[in-house]
Amino acid sequence: MMTLTDVAERAGVSVATVSRVINGRPTVTPKVARHVKQVMAEIGYVPAANRRGRKPGVPPEAGRQLRTIGLLLLGRSQELLDQPSMGRVLGGMLEAGRALHADTVVLEMPDVTQMPRRIRNGEVDGLVVLGQQPQPEWLDIFHPVPMVALGGEPLDVPVFDQVAVNDRAVARLAVDYLRGRGCRRLGFLNHDSEHAAFVSRGNVFAETAVAGGATVSRHELPERAIDEAEMWTTARLRADFSELVEQMLAAGNGLPEGVFVPTDQQAAMLHALLRERGLGEGMVTISCNNDNAWLSAIHPRPATIALRAEERGRLAVERLVQRIRNPGASPVVTLVTPRLVTGEEG
Repeated sequence: MMTLTDVAERAGVSVATVSRVINGRPTVTPKVARHVKQVMAEIGYVPAANRRGRKPGVPPEAGRQLRTIGLLLLGRSQELLDQPSMGRVLGGMLEAGRALHADTVVLEMPDVTQMPRRIRNGEVDGLVVLGQQPQPEWLDIFHPVPMVALGGEPLDVPVFDQVAVNDRAVARLAVDYLRGRGCRRLGFLNHDSEHAAFVSRGNVFAETAVAGGATVSRHELPERAIDEAEMWTTARLRADFSELVEQMLAAGNGLPEGVFVPTDQQAAMLHALLRERGLGEGMVTISCNNDNAWLSAIHPRPATIALRAEERGRLAVERLVQRIRNPGASPVVTLVTPRLVTGEEG
């Protein structure tokens, strides 16, 4: 059976463009639209909305339960779920799905042009999309399947539903905690400068700290062509944070009194490297995720910021259900408020 991707490849356009033609979007020129329709006719491609059976993205008939909810890992593999916080997100989704008597399936989509078969065939009632910074074109790529973006920075002009962490609140919590511990010389370390949420937290952290009379030194590695799966391996983290520690030491101002890093995993590596060098005693740290697997390796246990992973998973499914039931409603962005979890430092 021919697919949307087959049409795009034969026509020499993107999958999003084919989707726009099928759905009559005005952003495609008449010439391109004619060409795409000609290719569809030549290869015998019939849009999903015109096939027999329940159409993808169309809610079940009144009185029927949802059948299947898809957690789509866009640009990522299922290794992402090995991270404790992501596993808890899935747990929240599963819990919400069980309450609806619906199955939750995990789907991988490493390439945005290669739609998973179960989505193409209309085997999911809706999608929760995770793994990349949300982009407006997702609305066209996944249309007419209802979707909710989970995570990332909210779009300036929302075009689909999104559940995300309030990253500004995260950064402010970090500043307030470190200042409350008496720290005036602060630092921010991050080894993944392509992660939009991490960069946003760093920006707000620096702005808030400086406005409150503190000084901030930022140490971040530049964007690099590193496979996503490799980015979070122990070997990569160790190499990256060794470089970040060298940057801090080379600054000549001594180590910061208080440091904010975006994840507990990064904090665990930072503490391990400083301990090996006999450094960092008395330095206060705070990170994010409330992941016991990483925090238990740090003594005394530092503070962290809980990003309420299970609740985000549950809210994404609940929002998806509302979208399925009200496909024409305006998009809703739900920001989840983080929570400070104090540690054993001091």
